[in-house]
Amino acid sequence: MPLANWRIVLAIVLSLLLTTVSADIARLVPLPALLDGVIYAHSGLSYLIDIAGFVLLLVLVGGVSLSGQWRVSGLGQPWQPALLMGVLLFAPIAIAGLALGEPATDLSVQSTLFLGVLAPFAEEVIYRGLAVGGLMALAGWRFWPAVLLPALVFGLGHAAQGDNLIEMAGVVAITAVGSIFFSWIYLRFDRNLWPAVVMHIGMNSVWNAFDLGENAIGGVLGNVLRLTAVLGAVVFALWGRDWLMRVTRPAGRD
Repeated sequence: MPLANWRIVLAIVLSLLLTTVSADIARLVPLPALLDGVIYAHSGLSYLIDIAGFVLLLVLVGGVSLSGQWRVSGLGQPWQPALLMGVLLFAPIAIAGLALGEPATDLSVQSTLFLGVLAPFAEEVIYRGLAVGGLMALAGWRFWPAVLLPALVFGLGHAAQGDNLIEMAGVVAITAVGSIFFSWIYLRFDRNLWPAVVMHIGMNSVWNAFDLGENAIGGVLGNVLRLTAVLGAVVFALWGRDWLMRVTRPAGRD
């Protein structure tokens, strides 16, 4: 492997290692009075540390420009097809949740914004756009090595959701498999990150809005809704991608 590729791999590995300790680092940072009472303030800071660390390490160690990172991340790709897919998938899922499930008792504006939107968006940028995208597009890795390394770190990062070793193992396995799924969606849509972002936000938001389980393992209804979303996304990724692109193309463009 060329030296430049090894530098990129080293930068990504160091960045992934940073994500395993960023929450501890964030808790050491005193927050301004303005953020008193914001329950996810330190968690949000840890994501900022993750993204900033990724960007800086890719520049300083990997030699990847900011414009190169932007292209690899997939954030510059069209977002409209992903939004349409999300509406078609999650509108009926939300209706099913209302009809069959119970609203979450701890639902709040802060949890909705952070757990449902900001956290999944940050995780897609970090673990899919920059990590998987960087390993494949910049370092030349093949699909499985490039996907499994971030998936392992992503899964281990959710281990604390379990109350015992069996639950922790289940949470790690489910979130790691979810990471592989989001990576596949990202790559299936030609390294467009927005479909993975929309899927992650939709699944987290449904999980946050309804009482579907205390952690990522979930109950019967939660897993049925999650499987429905996954299967629907697979159908769109395999057979509906061109249709999504066509119906959301701005008027006047070929």
